[in-house]
Amino acid sequence: ADVVEIMESSYTVAGIYLFPFLGYSYMGEDEGYMIVPDGQGAIIKLENNEGRYKNPFTRQVYGTNIGVVGVNYAAMQTTNPVENAIMPIYGMVHTADQIGFLGVIEEGDFAATIMAYMNGNTVSNFDWICAKYTYRLVYNQPMGMNGSAAAGTVPTRTEKVRDMDIKQHFLLEDGETANYAGLAVAYRDYLIGKETFAKASDRPFDVQLDFLGIERENYILGKQDVVMTTFDQAGDILDELRQNGVGTMNVTYRGWQVDGLTGGLPTDSLSVAKSIGGKKALKSLADKAKDMGIPFALEADVLSLNIETHPTLTFSALKKITSQTWSRPTFGMVYDTLYYCNPTTSQSAAEKLLKDMKAEGIKGVAMTGITQVLTDYYHKDKYHDTSEMAAIYSGILDRANDQFTTALIAPNAY
Repeated sequence: ADVVEIMESSYTVAGIYLFPFLGYSYMGEDEGYMIVPDGQGAIIKLENNEGRYKNPFTRQVYGTNIGVVGVNYAAMQTTNPVENAIMPIYGMVHTADQIGFLGVIEEGDFAATIMAYMNGNTVSNFDWICAKYTYRLVYNQPMGMNGSAAAGTVPTRTEKVRDMDIKQHFLLEDGETANYAGLAVAYRDYLIGKETFAKASDRPFDVQLDFLGIERENYILGKQDVVMTTFDQAGDILDELRQNGVGTMNVTYRGWQVDGLTGGLPTDSLSVAKSIGGKKALKSLADKAKDMGIPFALEADVLSLNIETHPTLTFSALKKITSQTWSRPTFGMVYDTLYYCNPTTSQSAAEKLLKDMKAEGIKGVAMTGITQVLTDYYHKDKYHDTSEMAAIYSGILDRANDQFTTALIAPNAY
C-alpha cells in the first residue's frame, strides 16, 4: 500500500506504528518479557509495574539523530550513556505459553524507532512493543542570526517527506526455542541466510589485538606526541604471543598517523608518524604479519574532524538540519572540540587514503566512525536524510572492500 497525502498544506503524515499490539500483555497477567535492542540486547519483564515507569523505552535505530535532536553532552559526563540500537530488531516472549517472535526491520530501518511501553505508564496498562516509522521530523529552528538560538526557536516540520518503503520480517518461535537465546539463534541464522555474516569457522582467530601508536599532550609551546607502541614494539609483541602459544590473531593498529589518534582526523592520507617508525617500519610490521599469516589493518576514521590540525576543512564540517555546525566538547582532552565531516568530505578523504594505502602496498583497513553514526544533515542548501548518508557511507565501504581486506569497527547492522 502507498502512503498518499491528499492535502499536503493542511495534513501530513508524521509517522506509522506497525502492529503495535502484536503479542501484547496486560498488567503482568502473562509471564515473559519484551526484547529491546539496547546495545547487544536487553529484556523488559512482563510484570505489574504499579506505575513505576512513566516513560517508555524509546530508541532510534542506529543511534540518536544528532542532526535533529539536541544532546546534553555535559550530562553524559555524570551518567551512564545509553546504548545505541545497532540492530533493527525487537521482540516479545510469553514463557508460560512458549511462544515468541522477533521483528526484523528489512526496509525503513533508517527512519525507525523502537517503542516499548511498560504497563502502568501515562498511556496505558498494557505491555506492547513495535517499530515506529517517522515520515516527517519536527525540530526546533533557531530564529537568530547565523542559526543562533539566542532569539528563540520555532518548532518546524521537515518539508520533505521521507521516500521509503516499510518492510518487516517476523521470526516466530515456539516450544523450547521460544526464549531470548532461541530468538538470538534465529536472528543469527537469518543473517547468515542473507549473507550478512559468514560462518565463524570460515575466518577463525583466537585474539583480536589492537595497538595504539601515539596520542598527543599539551606542551610548553604547543602539543607533542606521546608514544604508546612503536611499529617495532608491535612486531616484538606478535613474536612473543606466537612463541607463547597464541595461534591466529587479528591485528588493528590505530593512532599511526601524524598528530596521533585525535589530532590526525580525518584520516585522509597515509601520513605515518615518524615518532613510531614512519612508513618503513610500518611496511616491515605489515610484512611480518603477512609472513605469520596474521590479518593486519590500519584503523581509519574519515568521519571525525579536528579543525585545529585540519583548518582547511572547517567549512566541510557536518551541519545539522538547522544549518548549524555540529560539534561536541571533549571535556578536558587535548583538543577542546570534536567535529564531524559531512558525507561528501568523508568520501573524498576515504578516496585519498585508500589511494595512498594501495600505492604503499598496505592490504588491510579497519573503518570506524562512519560505521557507527547516522543522522539527517544540511549540505549545499539542501536537507538530506539518514538514508542518503547511509548510501554514501555504504559506498565508501564497498569501494574499500573491493581493494582491501576490510574490517568494520562496531558497525550498525545495515
